[in-house]
Parts: sequence; C-alpha cells; structure tokens
Amino acid sequence: MIGKIENIELFNVGQSSKLGRYPIHFHMVGNVAESYIRNNAIHQTFNRGITVHGVQQLTLDNNVVYDTLGHSIFLEDGVETGNIITNNLVILTRQTFSLLVIDQTPASFWVTHPDNIFVGNHAAGSEHYGFWFDLQEHPTGPSADNNVCPRNAKLGEFDLNVSHSNNKYGLRIHDTHLPRTFPCLSMSTDPTDSANPHILANYNRHLSYKNRKNGIIAEELGYVQFTDAIVADNAVAGLEVSLTDKIDDGYAMIVGATVIGRSDNAEDDFDASGTQYGIITPRSENFSIMNTKFFDFNWSDSRSYAAIGTCSHCFHPASTDSGARTVTVSGLEFTNVEQKIKYQEPRRAIILDSDGSLTDGKKWATPAWNHNKVAECVEDDKYDGLVCTDEVEVRRLSFHAYKPRAFRLMEMRIKRLEDGQITNEAERDSHLVDLSDWSNVEWKPKKNPSEAHTVPFITGKHYHISWGTPEDFTDFKIEVSKRWDVNDDNTYFTTNYTNQREEFSLRTEYGSSNGVRLVEGSLTDYSSEQDSGDNRFVSIEKRFEFVINGKDIENSNHLLVEGWRCLEDDCPVIEIVDGLAIEDQIRRWRLANSWSYYDESSA
Repeated sequence: MIGKIENIELFNVGQSSKLGRYPIHFHMVGNVAESYIRNNAIHQTFNRGITVHGVQQLTLDNNVVYDTLGHSIFLEDGVETGNIITNNLVILTRQTFSLLVIDQTPASFWVTHPDNIFVGNHAAGSEHYGFWFDLQEHPTGPSADNNVCPRNAKLGEFDLNVSHSNNKYGLRIHDTHLPRTFPCLSMSTDPTDSANPHILANYNRHLSYKNRKNGIIAEELGYVQFTDAIVADNAVAGLEVSLTDKIDDGYAMIVGATVIGRSDNAEDDFDASGTQYGIITPRSENFSIMNTKFFDFNWSDSRSYAAIGTCSHCFHPASTDSGARTVTVSGLEFTNVEQKIKYQEPRRAIILDSDGSLTDGKKWATPAWNHNKVAECVEDDKYDGLVCTDEVEVRRLSFHAYKPRAFRLMEMRIKRLEDGQITNEAERDSHLVDLSDWSNVEWKPKKNPSEAHTVPFITGKHYHISWGTPEDFTDFKIEVSKRWDVNDDNTYFTTNYTNQREEFSLRTEYGSSNGVRLVEGSLTDYSSEQDSGDNRFVSIEKRFEFVINGKDIENSNHLLVEGWRCLEDDCPVIEIVDGLAIEDQIRRWRLANSWSYYDESSA
C-alpha cells in the first residue's frame, strides 16, 4: 500500500469513545516505505491525532498537532519500527477517559518500540508527558507476538528533540530499556559478552525545560546514555535515572549535559514543596555523570535546591532501597551553584569524584555519619555531608538476615575505635560509654538486600558495632560491595556478646555448600597481610573481631557470621529435675502479695 497525506487541515475530527476513529490512522498495513504524512495541520480533535498501528517505515514529517484528546502521535502495539518521525510540532495533549487507560495520562508522542527515528520534534503543553517511551515486554493487541521484545531492542535514533511546559515529564522512559543484540534472549551485565552484546542507545541533544516535574526521567536502563542534553527550569529535576544495575559500571551515564536550575526566564510560581535538583542519581550502582555543566542553583526563596540529588524516588524514609550506592562523576563544572549535593533518604549514598571536579580536589562525598568523621574527611554544608581525600576509600557494607528476628527493626550502632581503644579493653569500654558520637543506623525492610543495615564505611579504620536489642545474634550475613578493591586498606569490626559463646565462625557464599569456612584465629594482627573474613574470638573479653578488604572479592563478598553457644559434641548437659510438686495457687504478676517474698509490713 502507498498512502500520501500532505498539506491538509483536519479540524474537529476523531470520534470520541470509538476505537480506530482517529484523524489519521495507518492500520495494520505493514511496510509502507513510500508513504508519508507531512505538512498537515490537525487540531481540536476528539480522539488522538495520528495513529501508526502495525506499520513500518512510514514518514511523519513537519506536521502540527494541536489540542488533542488522548495521545497525539501514537505508535500502538509495539511492532511499529523503522518509522521516520521528524520535525513535528505537538501542542496541548489532553487526557481523556473515553479511550484506553493510558490516554488518561497522555503523551504528545507515545512510543511502544524504540527502533524508530525521532529527530527535530517538539512536544509542548501536554497534561502529562511530552515523549513517553512506554516500551512493551511484547507487542499487544492484534500484533501480539512473544518473539518480539521491544524493551530490549535497539534505539533507532533520538536527536535534537524538544519538550517543554508539560505538566509532568518532558521525556519519560518507563519502565525499561535494556538494548541488546538479541532482544528476546537473556544477557549478562557485561556489555561485551559475545553471547548477547549490549547495544548503545543514545538519547542525543534533547532540550527539555519548564516541565512541572522532570525534564528527562528514566526507570530501568542498560547501555543507555543521555548525551549533550540541555535541561532548565524543571520543577523537580532536570534529569533523573532510577535503576542501572543490569549493566556493569561505566556504560549507563549522562554525558555533556547542561543543567540549569533557574534561568532568567523561569516562572515565578515554582512548586514550593520538596527540593529542586539538577540531576537525581539512581537507587542502584553503575551510573556515571561526565563532562556536565551546572548553572544557577542559588536562589533565595524558601525552596531548597541542589545540583545533584541521590537515590531516585527516595523522597521519604520508606524508600525502596537499602542505600549506600556509589555513583561516579568527572569533568563537572559549576557556575552560580551554592548547593552542590543534597542527599535523599536513606542518606547513605557514596559519590566517587574521579577527578576532583565536584569536591574541589578531593575524591569522595558521603553523608556525615559520626563513625566516618575522620581526619581525611571534612564536613561541608555545600556538600550536605563529608568530602574526603584520596587517602581513604568509601565502601558499602550491608548487614542482613539476622537471627534471631529480634534484630529486625532495631538500629545498628557504630562507633569508631582509635589507637589504644582497639586493643585495651578498659580504654575501649570507657570510650564506648560516651553515646554522643555513635552512628545510629536505621534498619530498612527494603531492598537489595532486604531487612538490612546498609552503611558507607571509610576504609582502613576500626569500628565497634552493636544493635538496639539485649539479645545476642546467632548469625547474620554481610554483603560486601564488589567495589571493594584489592588495594583498599583493611577495615576492622569488633562486636561484643553477653551470653555463652563457645565459638564463632565466618564462612563465604553465605554458608552454602560452595562456601569456605574462614579459620577462627586467622586474624593474628593488624597487618596488610590479612584476607577478607579473617577473624578471631577473644572469649575472655566476650569479643568477636573480623576484617573486611577487597582481596578475592568475587569469592568473599557474601559472608555468614555464626555464633555457637556450644560445640556440637561438647554441649553441657542440663539436669532434669523430677518430683517437684505443682503449686495449687495462682501467682499473678500484677498482685505482689501472690509472691512468697512479698512483705506486707513494707507496703
């Protein structure tokens, strides 16, 4: 089929509530490489604007679509590929409750498969989104096919598009884009894995401004980069990415962005609630910000602001990540920026400044937990916490899967030990009595791992840990971030117990059959020769001590700590006493005179 529509005006068209009755509709006709829709004006419609359904290689060029109900330019099922969508202007996309559920949150451009060309388009004034890449797991409707996997497909082209003045997001990628060579086959996190190499998706040179939430937002990304984006005057954030843990570090990133907090042309009615950010980083590992410029985060009204925020969608204490994720930055520039960082919940993030461009020549930024306030770090309000030199590293540890379950909901308490406090029991006890500089880390039910205390630690130090329960643990697990490096200084942990402990053990692989038991007593001194997991049990002091470092991290990043009341074949026998009479009276806790020691004369 060949269809050519150009130079016409369509006004008051599209039949409300009737499926398929759209102003222009190419429907299930396959490859139409010689067809086009160009130079048309479509306005005041009652049922979308242009629908592309089950069609490949159609050209949509230089059209104006204004004031539509439902998605304005609509790629329907998820098999629409190779279409060339260029230089279109879409203004005022309105929600409708007479079509599909997705039309209640409409987009100027609604995209279900990424392998199309979008160049030079403008999306303005939508009641929800400008560009919405709602990539499907499999095509839907009459095109349903489980052998097609749009959310894992390559991006055709996305370049020089503009989105502004939208009520929510300018560009939204939700919920997943994990581009790979064979979209329906599994992949490793290594983009170069020959079994199924990742493919770079470059959302290039996007301009997004004056949106009531974000200029650009993405949920879960693989080998995806935002290159040379310009964002300005967006009410929540210029750019935000939520998850990047399906790919190794160094591939998912923002590169060459220009991020403006409030320009001279900013609106006066910015939403006064919450914090306005330039970039919000993921609640996962493996994300970078490179060669990016920040301007004008320095206003004087009551709304808080920061160039960089952390932990996407972590606006409240019930945030869905355990925290202490690491983001890498380099080549950053700041002009008229008074607040460089503001941490979101759970305030445990780690930022690696690989060239010192964020931290004025230092290397690390992290919130100011008391146990991390060391000589190599300085607390600075501009960074909402600590900035630390390259003499130390900041690494993530997660303590979880406690037994007994009394440890759930309890705080973990951490205090750094210095010099004589490490080996001298009296000095250590005297130091621990002072409660003023403990870190009290909230237990979090979520996530990766769940039910955990996840904490950033400065390497090369000694820490005492305890929990807000009088019970002793029988076991717990430690997840050691794979960012720990073989050159990291040994980091030591000590904890006390109250009741009988015959022995402690520490095993790799969370104690599975593939794990290795690390010999008790292997921690003999504080030399650099120690391996991660080396430990010792000092029974006379009721103390257990172990070391964490980056040696053999692939095999020692999942540790199980167990405390044994007695050894299996050497447990004390509890004598069973027979023959005691059972009382015929009832003793009640609330009635003191029901107990034999009660002295009525003293009442």
